[in-house]
Amino acid sequence: MAIARFKDLSLGAGDPARLGAFWAAVLCRTWEAQENGDGLLRGPTPQHTVPAVAPLVEAGATVLREPGGDIHWHVLADSEGNEFCALSE
Repeated sequence: MAIARFKDLSLGAGDPARLGAFWAAVLCRTWEAQENGDGLLRGPTPQHTVPAVAPLVEAGATVLREPGGDIHWHVLADSEGNEFCALSE
């Protein structure tokens, strides 16, 4: 059983289309711009797992810190510099 799950994820962005396209590519979704400047990520499933860091980097993420010592995850930045962490198999 999952400890937590996302229902919705909301991100502030200077360039919503650019950031939306990044997360759509990372999560294998499509980006749908809305008339009000916001957008939605759509996909065939309610969740998606990212099992490797390489696709994140290929989509435009920057690796800020590799796992090492007591840290077991990668610290990355999205296309606008927002930091996030990813565990890899």
